[in-house]
Parts: sequence; C-alpha cells; structure tokens
Amino acid sequence: MAEIKTVHIWMLDGRSLCDRRPHPAHHAQTQEQLEAARAESESAPACGACLLLAGRIRREAAAIIERHPTVHPVKASEAWESLRETRWNSYFNLDAFKASADRVDQATRYDAIKNGVDPASVMELVDQWNEEVLKTGIVREELGGKSAPSVS
Repeated sequence: MAEIKTVHIWMLDGRSLCDRRPHPAHHAQTQEQLEAARAESESAPACGACLLLAGRIRREAAAIIERHPTVHPVKASEAWESLRETRWNSYFNLDAFKASADRVDQATRYDAIKNGVDPASVMELVDQWNEEVLKTGIVREELGGKSAPSVS
C-alpha cells in the first residue's frame, strides 16, 4: 500500500526533516507534471513526523536559551552573516539581511524562540539535561546534542 502524500519541511541536502523522503526531482518533469504535483501538494496533509521534529528542535532551542541566556554573536545580522560560508547561503538571500542589518537587529530577539513553547516543557528538558550532566559528567554538547525524546 502506498503512503499518503504529505507536505514536508525540507533540509538543504534535499531530504525531508523526518528523513523519510528525498526532495522530488522537478528537472525531468513537464509543466503538466509540475502542475499536477503542485495541486497534489496543496491538498495534502502536513507530515506529522516533520512537525514533531520541528517542535522538538524549537523546544531544544528554548532550553538552550534558558540554560545559556547569552548568545554569540549578539547581533542577529552578524549571526545571519556567519552562515555565508555554509549551504544556508544558497537557501537564504543573506544579502537582504545584510542590507537591512539595523532593522534585522532591532526586530530580532533570540529569546523569542521560547514564544509559543510551553515553559514547563522547556524546564523539564533543562532539568533532564542537568540530570544527565550530574549522572555522567558529560555535557550534552559533548555528545553532539543527542538526547532522549520525552513525552510532553
């Protein structure tokens, strides 16, 4: 049985965030095939696995901000600029961020990542990380950011 077509969050390497789908190849498709694929995507449900992972990543970012309230670089425009030598440069128009650096810096708050994330859930994750350090003496970052999923 074929799986249901779903809408995914796409990563730079051409795979979905859930790592279950390669990016569809559009280069060999006719205009009619592209239109049919677009219409199918418009009516498709979102990928639940991608959404769970995106929520988890946001929760982890909120927990990092909770544990480490200072951020480097301080200015958001400098953080965007630091992506210039990465694959993100081909995804975002970094020149647009550079051109409007003052506006980007005034409008961006790193701690806003916590908006819309349940504070109790964030603190649960912070406590989990702190317990891991106490039990193992290993800081989560030394493990490459790996952590056990929890239900929340």
